[in-house]
Amino acid sequence: MGRQLIEQPAKSVIILVSDFYEGGSSSLLTHQVKKCVQSGIKVLGLAALDSTATPCYDRDTAQALVNVGAQIAAMTPGELASWLAENLQS
Repeated sequence: MGRQLIEQPAKSVIILVSDFYEGGSSSLLTHQVKKCVQSGIKVLGLAALDSTATPCYDRDTAQALVNVGAQIAAMTPGELASWLAENLQS
């Protein structure tokens, strides 16, 4: 994930925009996200929406990421700015 390139983890944010349907190993993704969170990096995940703005993503993978400390949400672009502000201030 590039975690090793981050010099100031406590001041860093990784934003994943995904449907969380992994073509590879979801356990590897979960492990990498856990390492990022443990190092102090804030990890935010923006889950996919379908053409009618209905959340459309792998909820099991998203929950696994939440379980290791990521913040995951599915929202319209209109809701995105306030969610980002809320999560970046905490």
